[in-house]
Amino acid sequence: MNDNQTFEKLIKKTKTKNTLKGILISSLSTIIVFLIILVGANLFVSNTMSKQLKLQNQKLNIENIAFSPNIFTTRQHTTAIAWTKSTITETRIKNIDGYHIYYPEKNLQFGLSGTQTFSRDDVDVYNANPSIIAENTKTQEKEPIFFSRSAKSIYKNSKNLTLYTPPTHEAKTLSTMKNTLAEVALTFDKPYSYSEIKKMIPDNVMINYYWVGFGNSNTSTIASAGNYIGLNASDDGKGSLQEGSTKNNTYTGYKGLKQALTDSISLQLASHISDKNYISSIKSQLSSNLSTAKFSGVIVTGKTDNLQSLDDLNFVFASNVGLTTPIVPYETPLK
Repeated sequence: MNDNQTFEKLIKKTKTKNTLKGILISSLSTIIVFLIILVGANLFVSNTMSKQLKLQNQKLNIENIAFSPNIFTTRQHTTAIAWTKSTITETRIKNIDGYHIYYPEKNLQFGLSGTQTFSRDDVDVYNANPSIIAENTKTQEKEPIFFSRSAKSIYKNSKNLTLYTPPTHEAKTLSTMKNTLAEVALTFDKPYSYSEIKKMIPDNVMINYYWVGFGNSNTSTIASAGNYIGLNASDDGKGSLQEGSTKNNTYTGYKGLKQALTDSISLQLASHISDKNYISSIKSQLSSNLSTAKFSGVIVTGKTDNLQSLDDLNFVFASNVGLTTPIVPYETPLK
């Protein structure tokens, strides 16, 4: 073998080595770039989902304090169902004189761009001569209704409303239901203060919820069924409210309600109560503090024997029955 052949082989060997080296470097560079992109994407998704979780929890906190008449969340958990998708589930109950009665779970699914699906608390309203019935679409249980105090002439003169719904007086019908607990919405003849209501409501029934009102006189009873804004009372049977506060997007008491309504106007809620004008009209009638606050009605619970006489009270404009449940021997009602 001459020197030229030896030199050619050396050149080929060097070229092959350099080619393999280039491929290796290129492959390693590609892997490193891919890992950087993957880590970056993971950090982006993680940070975005964390922010979304915080935002969705804030929205649920608003729902729970402002839009949940006698509905209480007992447990909440978050489940990741994909890299960019999670679900928040809330277990809920109604408090019927101390009995915790099942209420449909609330499920909220969210992703990088925000809320994707949301389970609503819808009611089906239908005529049941001589009045109307509001029924939960999931449980088929009766839901309590508050009534507009507007005069019939207001409805006739309104361009938006054509139907007048007369107030019901269903509390007195509970006399036929023995050994039973019930939920009753009481619409007052006018707004009353928190301290006045505590004195007005008989001690043998439990105040569960304080309803702020509709916000304006032209609100339809039927159209607004289930769309109530107010505050749940303490669950110990004392019917207490607190002044409250807002901290880390957690809302408590009357001040918490005010801030929740303010925040709900700027946030895009998935709730069935999403009309910003409706929320604003109700927020405008709130007072500066609990001691001067006025409420247009309450939801009370108790034994039917104690509830049946509520229609006889002179401040009751309407009474409407909601959920009922039998009294059992192994659980004592609070009242």
